[in-house]
Amino acid sequence: RTPISVLKEKISLLDDPATGPLNDKQRETLAVAWQSITRLHQLFDRLLTFVAASESGMGADNTPADISAYIEKLAKLIPTLYPQAKINIVKNIARGLPKVMMNGDKLDLIFSNLVDNAVKFNTKPEVLINISAAKGPDKTVSIIFSDNGSGIPPEDRDRVFEKFYQIEKYFTGQVEGIGLGLALVKKLVEEAGGTIRLESRLKIGSDFFFTLPV
Repeated sequence: RTPISVLKEKISLLDDPATGPLNDKQRETLAVAWQSITRLHQLFDRLLTFVAASESGMGADNTPADISAYIEKLAKLIPTLYPQAKINIVKNIARGLPKVMMNGDKLDLIFSNLVDNAVKFNTKPEVLINISAAKGPDKTVSIIFSDNGSGIPPEDRDRVFEKFYQIEKYFTGQVEGIGLGLALVKKLVEEAGGTIRLESRLKIGSDFFFTLPV
């Protein structure tokens, strides 16, 4: 991460009036450089997060979390993270749900990736996210995360949980990424003892069904 941080600092200094005046062309070039280095920093952070999640220490750290309270808090947080998008969140949470065996940090990783995909791969005027939670079989909590995005083509549905796999850019609208989000979601769910599957319809949206042990 250090070389990237140094580059960001130097670009920021170049844009400081104290280093001298810039013409419009130079300022435009610096803006492009800043956007690119910021994006690279974000991608690198995602890669580091995936590596950390792949280590046994993180996988073993499961402490109980109140999933009902977590979803309520998440629903309030999501619109603040994407102020540029109009987001409608619908919650369907059963009463009296037991705690799940997964700490808040891991829940953040799971839902942040699902939400990020729901917003990025969506060209509709309003992003609709539906989160349901109910008691599942064999002492689990069943969660359904649904969106109204572009959907996933049939030929890609079995592969979207693979590391570094991305849907063709002509379909996704050239959204940048490194294909680790859903791979991380699957890894965290399964390491906790849960299961996950996907259903999707083109131009209608995707549904992620997963369970977490109580």
